Amino acid sequence: MQRKYQKEDILEKGISLMCRGGYHQTGIAEILKECEIPKGSFYNFFESKEQFTLQAINQYTNGLIEILDALKVNAKLNGFEKIEHYFLEVAEKHKQDNFKNSCLLGNLSTEISAGNERITAVVLRAKNRIKEALTSFVDEAQNEKLIDPGFEAAALADFILDAFYGVVARMKVLQNDKPLRDFFSLHLRFLLTQNENKI
Repeated sequence: MQRKYQKEDILEKGISLMCRGGYHQTGIAEILKECEIPKGSFYNFFESKEQFTLQAINQYTNGLIEILDALKVNAKLNGFEKIEHYFLEVAEKHKQDNFKNSCLLGNLSTEISAGNERITAVVLRAKNRIKEALTSFVDEAQNEKLIDPGFEAAALADFILDAFYGVVARMKVLQNDKPLRDFFSLHLRFLLTQNENKI
C-alpha cells in the first residue's frame, strides 16, 4: 500500500538512506521504495536528486543547530560541558541507529568533493554554521579558564569537528562506541587546561 508522505518525511527517509549507504548508492528509486510512494509524489516536491540533496542538507543541519541553540542558552552548563553535551546528543542518534549511519555532511564531503559545486557550497555553509556555534562554546570555555586561551577558538572548533567526523566513520566500521569513548576520554580531555583536567 502506498503511503502519503509530507515533504519533511521524505527528506528524513532520504537522509537516513544517504547516511547509511552514501550519496551515490542512494538514488531516487531507493527513496521511493523506502517511502512507498510513486515517482510523481517525489517530483511534486523535488525537481531532481540534486535539489533533494540540497534540501536534505538544510533539514539535517537545522536539527543539529537546534541542539546547539538549546545548549547555548543553558546557564547550568559551562562552555566545556556544552561541547560535551552536543557530541553526546549527536552520538546518541548514531547509537539508536546501531551505528549503521554515518554523518550526512561527512559523507557528502567525501563523496562529492569538488564534483558538484552547488552541493559542495551548501555542505560548506552547513559545516560553518555548526562551527560558529561550537566556536562560541570553545570561546566560553576559554574565558572560564577551562580550555587554554592560547589557541584560536575557531581553529579548535575545526579540530574537534574533524575528529568527530572520523569518530562517526569508525563507529560505523566497528559497529560499537569505542571510538566515541576514546573521543571523550582522550581527545576532548586533551583540550582541558592542566588545572581542570578532572572536570
